[in-house]
Amino acid sequence: MALGSLFGARERRQLTYQSLWLSDQLSPSATLSGVSLGQRQALALEAVFAAVHRIADPICTLPVGTFVRRNGERRPVFPRPAWIDQPDPDPSVQRSDHFQQVLVSLLLDGNYYGRILRSGAEVLAISPLDPTRVEPKRNAQGFVEFHIDGGSQVLASRDVVHITELRKPGALKGTSRIHELRETFGIGRALDEYVARYFGQGSIGQRLSVEVPGDLTEEQADTLKARLMGKLSGLSKSHEPWVVSGGAKVSRLSDNAEQAQLNEAREFFTLVVARAFNIPPSRMGVNTPGTRAFASVEQDAIDFQTVTLAFYVAKIEEAYSRLLILPEQFIKFNMDALVRGDIQSRYAAYNSAIDAGWMLMSEARRREDLPFIEGTDVLRVPLENVSIGAAGLVEDEKKVTMAAQLVQAGFDPAAVLAALDLPAIPHNGLPSVQQQAVEPPSNPSDDQGAQE
Repeated sequence: MALGSLFGARERRQLTYQSLWLSDQLSPSATLSGVSLGQRQALALEAVFAAVHRIADPICTLPVGTFVRRNGERRPVFPRPAWIDQPDPDPSVQRSDHFQQVLVSLLLDGNYYGRILRSGAEVLAISPLDPTRVEPKRNAQGFVEFHIDGGSQVLASRDVVHITELRKPGALKGTSRIHELRETFGIGRALDEYVARYFGQGSIGQRLSVEVPGDLTEEQADTLKARLMGKLSGLSKSHEPWVVSGGAKVSRLSDNAEQAQLNEAREFFTLVVARAFNIPPSRMGVNTPGTRAFASVEQDAIDFQTVTLAFYVAKIEEAYSRLLILPEQFIKFNMDALVRGDIQSRYAAYNSAIDAGWMLMSEARRREDLPFIEGTDVLRVPLENVSIGAAGLVEDEKKVTMAAQLVQAGFDPAAVLAALDLPAIPHNGLPSVQQQAVEPPSNPSDDQGAQE
């Protein structure tokens, strides 16, 4: 009896060999390289682990400030909400730990979910959720809800901070690079497993061939292979001598590690991971010629800060700023801490800014965590490095000196005063500039000659 007759009408299925074994629904972590890959397996890869640290570590340690912008001017907010300094409800979780969880979720899953804990309208804390257990869905009214553990708990959108790394048009959640590039990361895991087996199996890892004169039964061949594996397998037995008898001959089938180019393959995988996480290869320890986008490692570091790190910082700032009370308030990470140069470069930059008149000495001292000194909170001008209040006096002094030099050179005093925008000297009994120029003091020798 045909199987279809047991169910009545003959059913038609769109099921093929390819759809069965290559289906994401049936095996979401399977890869063509023969290994399974998920977020946990990907993080176990050395290159991925390093890439996550390269991005998460500098951001989670940045100082965070709260500001309000009014009339185009940014001013700090005091006192600021307590959750800025202690965002996690668990007091043992520091602020750096909290933002590190945010970034790990974004880098591996493409989504960060933080449950907002409130007291009335005031935000008390934000508890990070496991992104693999949260699924955003729209309810019957069209609003987004967040289902935890398959819907055992449902949170409204106002109670969750949701940050995505890369969101496709119309999608409710972000895209995970681990899922999208699972074949790429799967190659790295297969390579790690191959290298581990190569070195872990000792001499057997070289795939030896044993030739024995005469014919062996299948049982004899299995026994010989088992004895050979027991004698030579394992890293501790990789250098033990081999003893064969009865005309047996041992030969190597595969190449050694150098010929297999395992080091080059692992370095290439590191380069692939650097591209996947948008990290300069030099930050991942790859300095092969041709892999650097800029002329120096310093420029690569600047590009990494202004492009890669700034992207994640802006995402977090935008999401967390919405939790503040007033719409004009916002939080800001101080990324200047990432570009602090050596002490000589910093002091030279401060000196240039102070001399140009757009930075206060007190601001420079504050950046260096030095105490405030009275008189350092006034702007200075580059003319004579004086305060702006005294800049007019110095300018007038320069003009008077120039006017005297021009008049002594024979220029018309009235024209000189008008050109330099200087007031005319009143005739109050004192000799004017014109009189001093036209009537020079008499020569004593001339007066003596006249008397004679």
